[in-house]
Amino acid sequence: MTTPNDGNTNPNGAGDTGGSSPYGGFEPYPDNPAGSHPENAGSSAWPGSEQSSYGQNAYGQNGYDQHSFDQFDVNAAAGAAGATALRYHGQQLVDGTYGDGTTPHPINDPANNGFTHTKGTGKLRVMEALSWAFKTTFGNWQTWLLFGLLAAVFMAASTFEPTGLLGLLSIFIYPLVWSAGLQQTLSRKFSLSEVKAPTYGKTLGMSVVIGLFVTAVLFVLALIFGIGIFSSIDPSTMPTDPAMIEDDPMAFGPLFGRIAGLVGVLMLVSLLVAPFFATQTLYAADNAGSFGEAMKAGFAAGKRNYLPLLGLSILSGLLIGFGTVLAFVGLIVTSPVVILAMAHAYRQISGGPVPSESAPQTY
Repeated sequence: MTTPNDGNTNPNGAGDTGGSSPYGGFEPYPDNPAGSHPENAGSSAWPGSEQSSYGQNAYGQNGYDQHSFDQFDVNAAAGAAGATALRYHGQQLVDGTYGDGTTPHPINDPANNGFTHTKGTGKLRVMEALSWAFKTTFGNWQTWLLFGLLAAVFMAASTFEPTGLLGLLSIFIYPLVWSAGLQQTLSRKFSLSEVKAPTYGKTLGMSVVIGLFVTAVLFVLALIFGIGIFSSIDPSTMPTDPAMIEDDPMAFGPLFGRIAGLVGVLMLVSLLVAPFFATQTLYAADNAGSFGEAMKAGFAAGKRNYLPLLGLSILSGLLIGFGTVLAFVGLIVTSPVVILAMAHAYRQISGGPVPSESAPQTY
């Protein structure tokens, strides 16, 4: 395994003293990788140690490749120079094991990141995710209210654009949106100019596959329920003369009632299955394994956190609905809150770095 941004070498040869030191004039870091970060103290974080830096569970368990999970040395040169954990975005930050709520994640570096990062427990605490999302939206308002404004304009334009092309375009934007949410969980200091999606293709592919699968399921259910619902209607009783409809608008009442019932059933089914499809795209955006591993992990997360994810889905829908009702203006706040809440929820569920408040910082 390699250490990203390893500061123990001097590639430019600066400070070379004629080969007297393998570190090119720099002193090696101490054996204890916690170094100046005692909060990360514990089992060794170096490859080859008997115990994983994540606790009792060794790398390679739970379907994760032992050699695909990088170690993170917060004392490396980049960290010493003030670089934040944003440099780790796109690297695998989960290993299939979970913390106890206090276990520091290897990227934990409050001085540079502005957050304390603990390892997710695998269980979702909905209010913690929403609380962090609201605080971060207003704490980093320069970034997220601008994002919200762009989202509100885009959603309003999509609603009134007759061809549906803007709605289709959103599919290609979402990988960047989810990456932005995940990046914000890594560092308090973050701007839209820093957005990057190292796994754009995998994230886009996951979104398309999930969307097609859910659409196919709903289509089949619509056929099944539709046949049952409309088979009881006698077509001969339906008015065919427009004048009759004008005289008696309720003539189509039975038909409209059945259509409304079918729509209600489909919406209920969509809501009930949502937890099983809520996190696959985030696993892909976080590069948490292969495409298949991300898909499998998302289903497992949905099963393990069904009720909390269902609750978060309902609350997120209410927030977006509330923002839309207010002439889309409310989306300036509610859309970034939903994105950030989902990103924080994913960190909790996946066993990744969960951000929480540390010492007060300024943006």
